[in-house]
Amino acid sequence: MKKHAYSTVFFAKEHYERSKALRAFEDRIARLTMVSHHADEAPAMFTRQIPGAAAGTFVQDQKLRNVHHDKNQRENRVVTVLVYLSTARDGDGGHTLFPCLPAAASGGRGVKLAKDLQRDFRRLFDNGTRVIDQSLDKLSSPDKLDLFERCNKQCRLAHKAEVLSVQPVKGTAIVFWNVQPDGQPNQYVWHSACQALGGPHRYALQKFKELPRISGHWVLEPDDKQARWIPGRAPKEEL
Repeated sequence: MKKHAYSTVFFAKEHYERSKALRAFEDRIARLTMVSHHADEAPAMFTRQIPGAAAGTFVQDQKLRNVHHDKNQRENRVVTVLVYLSTARDGDGGHTLFPCLPAAASGGRGVKLAKDLQRDFRRLFDNGTRVIDQSLDKLSSPDKLDLFERCNKQCRLAHKAEVLSVQPVKGTAIVFWNVQPDGQPNQYVWHSACQALGGPHRYALQKFKELPRISGHWVLEPDDKQARWIPGRAPKEEL
């Protein structure tokens, strides 16, 4: 039976109805991020990794499934909270890799590598790409393949990576904003879940906070000096 290296599941409405802890988790995340829980955002996500299982066969000694920006499925995502539910020892792998940020102890080499990767990922983002993974065509996407291989190399280095690599510690969390203060995308937070190499199974909770979707329409009456914003759906025009 094939073991999947990485699996995810979003909690359902009935889970929230039955679990006081899950509702408390959402409330705490809302207070931390200053973004209230609302019906437009996705529920919390549970993840599991099986150490030693193959992450894929796209590149040699593959240790990651993909590298992505958290606006990969929903552009309204503004901040991500990742809570580790298990601990990884040195050499166990399973780190969270941020290739566009240098490791604190990497020196000039890590700074240069992170700057080069940030430049290349920004180019991809501007062209509409939010994720690079095994669906890449090796012949038609050489730039993406090169990025994938460079990030995979850093995952293989685990806690010795030259770019920022966060080692899971049970009960700790990392918080990163997917947008800058001016609302522009944060190009430094492309990341990847590196495959666990050893130790126990890895578990984590993840929450993608989104801004509420605001519906409304602008109205400009003949006597108005400027248009007025009216909340709610615009009335249907009569034919």
